Order: sequence, then C-alpha cells, then structure tokens
Amino acid sequence: MPVKIIIDDTQLTVSLTTAQKFLSGRFYDVTIPLADIAAVHKYPTDGNTSWALTIKYGTHIPGKLRAGTFFYWSKKREWVYTSDAARSIQIELKENAPYGNLVLEVEDGKEPDEVIAEIARAIKQD
Repeated sequence: MPVKIIIDDTQLTVSLTTAQKFLSGRFYDVTIPLADIAAVHKYPTDGNTSWALTIKYGTHIPGKLRAGTFFYWSKKREWVYTSDAARSIQIELKENAPYGNLVLEVEDGKEPDEVIAEIARAIKQD
C-alpha cells in the first residue's frame, strides 16, 4: 500500500488514505518543508538494514508492513510507510526537522528513481 508524495514550491507532503492514517498512528498527512531535506536516495535493500526497532506508534508486521514513527538504536526517530523495501526511498532530513528520515514506498505507476529525481530537482530550486 504505497503512499502518495506531493511536491509543491515549498514543501513535500505525504498524502495518506484513512486506512494509512490508522495503520501509521497519524491523524493527518506528513508535511516537510523542502528546506529541511538534506538528501534523498533509494532505501538500502542489501540486507544491512536493521529491522530492530522500537515503535513509538504505528504498525509493524515483520516482512510485510512498517507504518508509523519508529526509533532505532542510537538514531533519531523515523517516519516509515513501506511494505516493499525495493520500491522505497529514504529522505534524509536536516537536524531541525521533526524526523531524522522518512522511508516511503513510492506509489504505483512511478519508479523510485523517478521520485528521487523529482525531489532532488525540487530541493535544488528551493
């Protein structure tokens, strides 16, 4: 169940359906100013990614779905919505942002590289 990523002149919005809001423990969409984005790349799928985590709120079904706010050992909290790591991107945020990273599965009909390029263009223009 991928999320819809909307980019405008000043911010990136992760638009969530009602079911996605329920699963991730949020009552509203995630909005991040473009100025808070440090980098964007494909989510690593080389087996070195840690699923050892603490859920602050959300849903974690190992191997199936991660949705919500998670804390990893010695890292800032992440907001995650993905069921397929191979179709996911990682958006690294600057220190003043509410999260350290966003990990998002891109919507159907788009490839991760396409969304990465869109976000990279937007943050260069900002």
